[in-house]
Amino acid sequence: MIGVFDYHGRLYQIEAKALPGGSDGAAEALRFQQSLVFTDGGSNRSEETIRAYRQACPDTVGPPAGFDDPRCPNARK
Repeated sequence: MIGVFDYHGRLYQIEAKALPGGSDGAAEALRFQQSLVFTDGGSNRSEETIRAYRQACPDTVGPPAGFDDPRCPNARK
């Protein structure tokens, strides 16, 4: 799975691979691919989305990958 982002005029590519035989490899690869956060405070997600993720997942280390992140006990399903 590959994601490509144009951020401040630079092109970034993030790649996630799931090895065969994993319990939920495709979901894990997608979660990783969708978790990109830029270190200068920029993001590929809106401020509203990031705020909602942080409210649903207050105890995560680093940004949550989304509401389906297993570290999010308060996530909306």
